[in-house]
Amino acid sequence: MVTITKCSTEAELDGVSAALRLAGIEHVVQRAKIGTPGWELSVQDADSERADDIVNNIYGINTRETEVAVPTPAATLQVCDECGSDDIARAPKLQIFLLGFVISAGFAFAADPHIARISFYLIVGLAIVLLVLDKWRCRECGHTWK
Repeated sequence: MVTITKCSTEAELDGVSAALRLAGIEHVVQRAKIGTPGWELSVQDADSERADDIVNNIYGINTRETEVAVPTPAATLQVCDECGSDDIARAPKLQIFLLGFVISAGFAFAADPHIARISFYLIVGLAIVLLVLDKWRCRECGHTWK
């Protein structure tokens, strides 16, 4: 006999037991060892591989070997055009815009209408500048690109 799984709840035990019964695999249910909660399900050695596949399918584990397409590093990783480094960062455009917006809005509400108009133009100008700025920056050489 080979233990194929340990179940911690009766519902889990019932589900695994029913699946093995449907597959025609005889199994034995035993209380787990002293100090360990739950139950152990055991099957005959001849049925162990088939029972293991059934239990793995119940738990969503795929043990069969499948070919997984490994993406090439160039397709998944941005690298610097100048030095080839992969130590790059995205420009924090949104954070810069939000900080500028909050500061300009603060001046607009705290001051006279003339400063409010200037604050509006500063917000629009900041948005335009951030749209024009490059998207990526290399941490090694400082090169920036879109």
